[in-house]
Amino acid sequence: MTHADLYRIADPVELDELSLEEALAEGALLVEWPERAGTRLPYDRLTIRLFLPDPGDPERRRAELEAGPAWRSRLAELARWAGERS
Repeated sequence: MTHADLYRIADPVELDELSLEEALAEGALLVEWPERAGTRLPYDRLTIRLFLPDPGDPERRRAELEAGPAWRSRLAELARWAGERS
């Protein structure tokens, strides 16, 4: 797994120096500040947004998932599997 923190990226062209395509080909890529990548990240990806703390309840944390087409089917399969085990 590769971790990329794009906080200091000012222009998506700078991503060429990070070899993110190679990292993706080898496995998982965790990207912080993905909005700084513009359109340079794969369309079919799983985006997880963490909200700390939840504005409605400071003791709770909230996560949002945004899934591309292949990820939607993977998550649906995972949910079916989890439902069968409970």
